Amino acid sequence: MKFYDLSGAWELCLDPEKKGRTGEGFDVSFRETMELPGTVSEAKKSPFREERNTGYLTDPYSYEGYAWFAKDVALPDYDAGLHYTLTLERTR
Repeated sequence: MKFYDLSGAWELCLDPEKKGRTGEGFDVSFRETMELPGTVSEAKKSPFREERNTGYLTDPYSYEGYAWFAKDVALPDYDAGLHYTLTLERTR
């Protein structure tokens, strides 16, 4: 089994209303990029949040909604007969 490192710049589309995936297909526009691994909050891609919850760690750039990512990948030993699996960690 081979592993390919896909870290680096990815295209990003934030979708706070969760409208990107509809019954009629997939409709998002990738207008931003961010580095992965990382979070939308770490990348400061969501609005700054002044509100703080007493007694809790509060993320200053918290985000609720879908975040769509895209990246073109060229596999050096690509073979149409092979099976590829994308594994993502700690998604919410």
